Amino acid sequence: MNSMGAVTLLVWLFDVTATTGLRYLHTALESVSNPEDPECESEGWLLEKSVPETWKAFLESLKKLGKSNQVEAEGADAGQAPEAG
Repeated sequence: MNSMGAVTLLVWLFDVTATTGLRYLHTALESVSNPEDPECESEGWLLEKSVPETWKAFLESLKKLGKSNQVEAEGADAGQAPEAG
């Protein structure tokens, strides 16, 4: 069991490292000014904004998801049951 946990952790760390590297490579290739020139310089990044700004945007999107699943009461008849008829 201990060896399975260690192997799982190592595979997960490798996956995170590869994903981070590929994200950096992707953004660097997007910002290449001259794709024909292999010696041209480009700038890559992992996050478009700073870490606090990215975290804040993530939390705001989670709040929007939570609000969209709520039922809103309408008008004066909000507390009344519908009439059977």
